[in-house]
Amino acid sequence: MSAPPAVTAHILRNFSIAFIGIVGTVAAGTEVYNIASRKHRELTKGWGERRQYNTQPQPQQDRLDTIFDRTQLLNKAKEAKPWNRTASEYERAKW
Repeated sequence: MSAPPAVTAHILRNFSIAFIGIVGTVAAGTEVYNIASRKHRELTKGWGERRQYNTQPQPQQDRLDTIFDRTQLLNKAKEAKPWNRTASEYERAKW
């Protein structure tokens, strides 16, 4: 003999709520354990990116090197296109 559908639905609903609660509790406990057991250095944000960045030596720019000198590039662009100058730069260039 089978149980009435209303009773079966009620039991199934209670079972599914309990099952979801147990799964959530296990997942939260696992996450708390993982956070608590991490090394302090790996806990900081962006550590993985810095570790990848530091695997290869990065070139240091010489302070006297003008390859990346933005001032020189900006002035050259303003000479080529005078409409990019400010009013004071335009007056200074007249003299």
